[in-house]
Amino acid sequence: MEGKISRRELLRSVVLLSGALLLGKGVNINVDSGNNLKNQKVRKNWYEFGFIDPILDQVFLFYLSHTWQKLADVGEVLQTVSRVDMKNPYSWPEEWIKTAERIEKLGKEFESAGHRISAGECYLRSSNYFIAALHRYPNPYDEKI
Repeated sequence: MEGKISRRELLRSVVLLSGALLLGKGVNINVDSGNNLKNQKVRKNWYEFGFIDPILDQVFLFYLSHTWQKLADVGEVLQTVSRVDMKNPYSWPEEWIKTAERIEKLGKEFESAGHRISAGECYLRSSNYFIAALHRYPNPYDEKI
């Protein structure tokens, strides 16, 4: 019986060999002079929205984090930030003000319909979006502020 392999040992060997092959296939060792790196795309982190200004990327994350406290909505934040034109310095505040006014109007509709909790949530988000508009406002002496 010493020369025979049991089914259990055979199965274990097959599983170990399969795992080693899969692991080896997943590991891609690229020994190159570095010329290949020029052609590869640089991956951005999921939270980098692609602003020219890295501070606005951080501000974007800051307001996205307010969703946990119901101070913001993920969809509203993403939609607002996607409309920002980085070539226009007034675009950031303008887009946040548009969103804030839209949500404030929605809050008034809820309030007139007697939905006080929904109205309060809208007013809370709207006030937060007005604050977001003040980040990177180009003219701090503007009468609108």
